[in-house]
Amino acid sequence: MKLSKHTMIKNIVLTGLALAFTGLTRIIYNIAVVKSFDADILGQMNLIISIAMLLSLVISTITESSAVKFLSEFPSDSDRKNTFTLLQRWLLIGSLILIVATYSLQNYIFQYTKIDNSVFAISLPLILLISAHHFYRGCFYGLNAIDKYLKLEIVSMVLFFLVLWAAIFIWRQNLLWPFLAYYLLFALLGAASLREYFRSSDNSFALGRYIGIYGIVAALGTLASTSKAYLANISIGIYLSPEQVGFYSAAISITTILMYAPTILGRVLLPTISSSYGAGDTQTIKKLLDITTIWLSTAVFFLGGIFIILSKEILMLLFTPAFSEAAFSLQTLILDLCLATLALPAVSALIGTKYVRIPAFSAIFGTLVSIAVWPYIIPKFGINGAAAGYIIGTTVGTVVPLFYAKKYYDMELRKLSFMILISLFLFGFATTIGSYCAKDSSWITAFIFAASFLITFRKDFSMIYYELRGFL
Repeated sequence: MKLSKHTMIKNIVLTGLALAFTGLTRIIYNIAVVKSFDADILGQMNLIISIAMLLSLVISTITESSAVKFLSEFPSDSDRKNTFTLLQRWLLIGSLILIVATYSLQNYIFQYTKIDNSVFAISLPLILLISAHHFYRGCFYGLNAIDKYLKLEIVSMVLFFLVLWAAIFIWRQNLLWPFLAYYLLFALLGAASLREYFRSSDNSFALGRYIGIYGIVAALGTLASTSKAYLANISIGIYLSPEQVGFYSAAISITTILMYAPTILGRVLLPTISSSYGAGDTQTIKKLLDITTIWLSTAVFFLGGIFIILSKEILMLLFTPAFSEAAFSLQTLILDLCLATLALPAVSALIGTKYVRIPAFSAIFGTLVSIAVWPYIIPKFGINGAAAGYIIGTTVGTVVPLFYAKKYYDMELRKLSFMILISLFLFGFATTIGSYCAKDSSWITAFIFAASFLITFRKDFSMIYYELRGFL
C-alpha cells in the first residue's frame, strides 16, 4: 500500500496530535501525583509502570512491527485477516506467559527495586493491556486508519483524566487505576473497530514463519531502543532511592512527546518504504530519506534547543523547586532524543527492506552499552549518570544506521551535518549573549536562540509550512 505524499503528510500531522495527547497524559499524571503526594510516591508509581511497560514490549514489539509492515504490504483481505489472527494469537499467548512468569518472580523484583508489593499486583494486567494497545495501534497504521487511532486515543485519554481525578481526590490510593482504565478502554475500542479481521480466511496461509522471523528481528531493535527509558528507571530504583526515581521520572515525562516520536513516526514511513522497496523503487526511498531527515532535524533542533535552555525553569514551573536537581538529566535526555530523531528515517528505510538486521543489532548494541555503564556511573553521579549512560548508547544506535543509509541509498548527509554545526553555533551564540543578562537570562537566551534559528532556517520552515498548511 504505497501512500501518496498528501496522505503521508496527513498521517504525520495526525501522528503528531496523537503523540501530543499521549504525552499530555504522562506529564499531567506526574504533576498531579507530585502536587498531591511527593517525589517518593511518584518514583514508586513510575517504577512499577516501567516494569509493566518493559515486560509488555517483549511481545508487543513483535506484533506491532509486523502489523504495520504486513497489513500495509499484503493487498488481499484474506492475507490481512490471517496476519491479524496470527499476530493476535501470539499477543494473547505471549502476554499471559509474561504475566505468569512475572508473578512467579515477584519476590526477586521486590528485593531489588524496593516497590510496594500490594500495588505491584494490580499492575500485572497492564502487561496484556499495553501489549494490546500497541498491537491495535500498529494495525491502524498498517491499514492507514490513523484518524480512527487518534479518536480512540482521545476517548481513552478523557477516561484517564477522570480516573486520575478520582484516584487523587476520592480514593487517595490506587494510582495505577488511570493507566488500567486508559489501556483497557483503548483495547476494547480497538478490538471493536477491527472486528472484521477477527475471523481468519479459509485460504491456506504459508507466511506465518516469514512474519515471525521478520517480527522477531525487527522487534529486537525496537525493544532495545524503546526499553532503555524503562531500564533507566529500574536501574535508578536499584541503586538509588524512589525519590530519585521520581526526579528522573519528572524529566522523562517532559520529554515524553519527543520520546515517542522516533517510534511512532516510523510507522508512517514504513508502509511506503516497504512497498517502494518491493517495487524496486529505490529513488522514492532516497527522496523520503533526505526530505524527512531535514524536516525532522529542523523541528527537533528548534524545539530541543529551547527546551534545553529552559529545562530548569520548566521543572520548577511544572513541579517544585526541588526538581531542579533533574535539570542536567532533562537537558541530556533532550539531546539524546534529538540524536534518535536524526536517525529515524534511516532506521525506517533499513527496517522496511532486507537490511532490517542493521538497525536492530545497532540498537541492541547501543542498549547493552548503556546497561554496561549504568552500574558504574549511577552510584557515582546519580540520575545525571543515568542520563549520561542513556545518551552514550543512543549515539551508537544513531551513527550506525546513518552510515548504512548513506552506503545503500546514498543518503544526503552534507546538509544534515551543516544543520548540526549551525545549530550548535546558534546555541552557543544565544547562551553567550544571555549570560550577560542578570535577570530572566534563560528566557532571554531562549528567545535569542529561537529568533536566530527561525531566521537562519527560514527556507526550511517555509517549506514545512507550505506542505502542512492544508492541515493547520
